[in-house]
Amino acid sequence: MNFGIVSSTGTTEYFKALLTGILPIILIVVPIFIWLPFKFIPFLKITWRGYWDKVILSVIVLLYMCHPSITSMAVGLFNCYSLDDQLWLYKDLSIKCWDNTHKSYALGIGVPMIALWVLGLPLTGFLIVRHYRKKLDDKGVIVKYRILY
Repeated sequence: MNFGIVSSTGTTEYFKALLTGILPIILIVVPIFIWLPFKFIPFLKITWRGYWDKVILSVIVLLYMCHPSITSMAVGLFNCYSLDDQLWLYKDLSIKCWDNTHKSYALGIGVPMIALWVLGLPLTGFLIVRHYRKKLDDKGVIVKYRILY
């Protein structure tokens, strides 16, 4: 299986960054399908609201567990090491920093990862808590969002 990323650069660092950038999307979709069979088990009596509460809580836990790894990968695309008057990517010293390939991956993958996941996840958590600030004692809010506050 040749993805083009590995063969053109000789490294898998960009491929790992791409997969890490896609990981949060996968972590949003997977709980929907994992909890769905439990909704249809009659003796559990899970309502649709209860189903979505479980999905939302699962997504929040999974995303915040992966947040440090996502941050590390995104920032690592910009972490360059000076050696012999040239800059090399610290995670993979076979990648020359800010050549055309590195620049396209750093700006095409790294910047969106930082904007969406590194900064966007905590900001979204803050906005959710701020939205429910007067209802933080309600059972429905506690079940889904307690981990955020």
